[in-house]
Amino acid sequence: MNPRSCSAALWSVGAAVIASLGVLFQLWLPLLALIVGVPLVAFVLSEPLRALLLWLLASPVLGSYVTLSLPAGIPDVTFDRLVIDGVVLALLLQRRFSGRRLLPAGQTDKAMLLLVILGVLDVFLRSARKGSDLLIFFDETGILLLLFLAAKNLFTSDDDIKRLAFVMFFLGLMLAFQGIYQSFSHRSLTAAYDYNPETLGHLLEGRSVGPFLNADIYGVVLVFGFIWTMYLISVANSVRAKFWMAVGLGFMAVGIFLSLTRAVWVGFLISMLILQRFDRKLRRVMCLCMAGLILFSLGFWLLSPEESRLRARVTTGDTISQRLVAYKVALMMSLAKPIFGYGRGQEPFSTGRTEYLSQIGSISAELGADIGPPHNQYLYMLVQYGAVGLVLYVSIFYVMFRSSLGFFRLLKVQNKAQRQLLVSFWAVLACYLVQGVFVDIVAFPFLGALVFVFAGTVEGAHLRLRASSAAAARA
Repeated sequence: MNPRSCSAALWSVGAAVIASLGVLFQLWLPLLALIVGVPLVAFVLSEPLRALLLWLLASPVLGSYVTLSLPAGIPDVTFDRLVIDGVVLALLLQRRFSGRRLLPAGQTDKAMLLLVILGVLDVFLRSARKGSDLLIFFDETGILLLLFLAAKNLFTSDDDIKRLAFVMFFLGLMLAFQGIYQSFSHRSLTAAYDYNPETLGHLLEGRSVGPFLNADIYGVVLVFGFIWTMYLISVANSVRAKFWMAVGLGFMAVGIFLSLTRAVWVGFLISMLILQRFDRKLRRVMCLCMAGLILFSLGFWLLSPEESRLRARVTTGDTISQRLVAYKVALMMSLAKPIFGYGRGQEPFSTGRTEYLSQIGSISAELGADIGPPHNQYLYMLVQYGAVGLVLYVSIFYVMFRSSLGFFRLLKVQNKAQRQLLVSFWAVLACYLVQGVFVDIVAFPFLGALVFVFAGTVEGAHLRLRASSAAAARA
């Protein structure tokens, strides 16, 4: 018998036996997890770079749905944990058996590690639900350190970085089309889900949300996709490719507008100002895109009725008043425990704010009664971890930016791709930090993941350029 035919027959018999056991003992979920999970793990371990790119593209859709619940006491297996942990494990194994070393840890790695240590200590010393809180902390913060390490060592060439940019371009396009569809099908979508806020999120307010249920994260991911597309346009050689990318920019800009989120609009404007400041060749594309967006916004405003969603979002002052109350309460709480704060999570804030709401007047207390965290990441960090945590958190971005400045000074010979990569990173970082003034961004791990993958990519390019410059100087 042909060996190939024999092997195929054995695989068929094995699959039939496994399927029969699944039917007999009604183990459909473990069977499905085995059929899908084993090839996925094999792919992640053999191709960590492609697996990371696949995760960036698929996580917005699959991250919230692909979860394998395990017996009590064992952490659930999620799509995000499986892929990211697998990518880091594959990277370590590759370097171990190939004899190549990982790039050296820098100040950013050390600052992130200190924040992770602080968070772990906080969970073990102050949390009543140590297991679940530790997993939540890992998903929100610990995973960013792993992504930074992976990106720094995996994206080793300009071609790898272009692949990352193309993934962000396609992700931005998918989200833009989905957001446009949601905006124009708002009534039928909300009716189909019986106006359930847990299912619809901000879509219930008429704001495009994509797969996230939150308009803030949807709009910011689109801004990141927009910036990465600008990077692609700057390094592309084909006029046709540049044209279609510019068309994609238009759809992304419309999606950003339809998020109807003022913080996103502010972050988008600041990032565009940074891009045009350092790359004059892109000014024409950006000016055309901004002019088209302004015309679209004016037309949308003029044609919309008085009670439209856009007018309600732009002119309402209730959310601003609520945020100011939350800021005041957060400051009062932080003054009571200024060094180490109250501990992570929403419960310490919800419990601790009660006594302070009674001190700020009846109207303010009424506004603040239904709000959650203070919608300001820096204040929230101050409440949770005190001044120690806030300093560590801010220091991560400080050393990250300082390292990128060293990269900028090292680029004496103008490498167009690397220079544009660096400027694009500054635009992304500025948009992300601006969101922290208005949103609890740590609660949106995918946003942090995109930023730290970008930061790790830039850090890796910086370290490799510095090593090659040092080698050239010795020669």
